[in-house]
Amino acid sequence: MQVNQVTVDLIRRVLKEKGNILLPANGKSMFPFIRQGDICHFKDCHPSMFKKGDVILFVMPPNQLVAHRFIKRIHVDNRISYLFKGDTNLLFDEPVLSDQIIGKMTMIERRKKLLDLNNNWSNIWGLLIIHLPMMSKILRKVTYRKEDFQY
Repeated sequence: MQVNQVTVDLIRRVLKEKGNILLPANGKSMFPFIRQGDICHFKDCHPSMFKKGDVILFVMPPNQLVAHRFIKRIHVDNRISYLFKGDTNLLFDEPVLSDQIIGKMTMIERRKKLLDLNNNWSNIWGLLIIHLPMMSKILRKVTYRKEDFQY
């Protein structure tokens, strides 16, 4: 989701003051785990607390809000960076620095139901996406094929 710097600053301030923020999902990169129109709940979280498969909200230049799955920490130019990937994306995102990170997703609100991400299903799904790259290829084909038939 494209936003301006004022919006990014506001999201950061709300997270710091309130501890969490709700944002609408936009896009297909995390389908079917996150769907268009879902309300995503994020909390403030330090990058040292990330575990493989967590869904993290971060900012990519120029002010693009992204919520993708955490893959691993890497070193780039003697700095710790973080690698993320959307479930239907075939490639990793560009490495992200800690100052680009906003928060960690804790719940998804879909059709007035809350899906807590601290459960076995969410953890297993995340690990399958990370360790079976073929799943991303299949999801990508299904997502775009499905889109072709929506008139």
